[in-house]
Amino acid sequence: MLTEVAEVVEANGNAVKIKFTKRPMCSCCNFNTLCKGGEDSLSITNVPFPVQCGDKIEVSVEEKVSLVGSILLFGIPIVIFVTVVLLLKRHSEITSFLAALCTIAFYYAIIKIAVKKKEKYFNLKILRKL
Repeated sequence: MLTEVAEVVEANGNAVKIKFTKRPMCSCCNFNTLCKGGEDSLSITNVPFPVQCGDKIEVSVEEKVSLVGSILLFGIPIVIFVTVVLLLKRHSEITSFLAALCTIAFYYAIIKIAVKKKEKYFNLKILRKL
């Protein structure tokens, strides 16, 4: 399991909103603008123990979920791009390139909608209070 420390920013019964702190390595990453530089917040329900605002907690996610996310964000778009460019190779290069970019933009829009609807399937678990 991959673990990370987060801070509770809102507590409402057994549902909390947590904020991940920015990691030093994120400032060096070229993709830090995609994930807000490692600083993000999300809501979790079914908290196994009481927490208050300002508490530091340790959360975990399975490696499988992280791997699937990487494939969805990086692997599949590469395959889509190459496929569209090859399918449209008899057209001009600009046309096939722009068509591939539009197809990837459409793919990412679908992924964003699907992730918002299926957020509960990420199985983010609170391990302990620090």
